[in-house]
Amino acid sequence: IWGHADRIDRPSPIYERAEPIEVGHVVFFTDDVAACERFYHERLGFETSDRYPGRGAFMRCAPPRVATTTCSCCSRPSRAAA
Repeated sequence: IWGHADRIDRPSPIYERAEPIEVGHVVFFTDDVAACERFYHERLGFETSDRYPGRGAFMRCAPPRVATTTCSCCSRPSRAAA
């Protein structure tokens, strides 16, 4: 049932393991957004489509060569005060 979280840290009763059909977007939390952006651009050919200065880079696969079509490299959230 969607939104019902009584199986946290336990295998799903529906299937033994996930078998994704495709991945449309991935978010990476990192301490170095620029290095993450550089890696995806230089090594995998992603193009930056937008930036949130000091916080994140939003990228797309161009031309589409891999299953993931977009990704975001975002600043790791602070673990300080809660």
